[in-house]
Amino acid sequence: MDRELIAGRFACPDIEAFVISTLDGQVVATTLSGEPDHAAHLAAALISMGERLARDFSVGALEQVAVVGRDGYVHLIHAGKNAVLASIVKDEEPLKRLQEHAANIAGR
Repeated sequence: MDRELIAGRFACPDIEAFVISTLDGQVVATTLSGEPDHAAHLAAALISMGERLARDFSVGALEQVAVVGRDGYVHLIHAGKNAVLASIVKDEEPLKRLQEHAANIAGR
């Protein structure tokens, strides 16, 4: 899995890092330096909140969560049934390209 993450990071050069975590926030694999445990917990919490919002507002099954900041994006999708893939990208990276790379890495 780590080799796939690194390959995905270099295939899309504006991607700064990936974190794959379990749904309870444990790190499975990462290219993130710093505090990957903290990032894994946040990713798991945010995807859970996204699922709840999608259900409560009757918009169908959650496909993705995107956090758009002034200087970049954090994109979250399910990686299988029990994990979350968080991708962190620079501002220049088009979100569509990120979504395609993340889906490939997550095994969709």
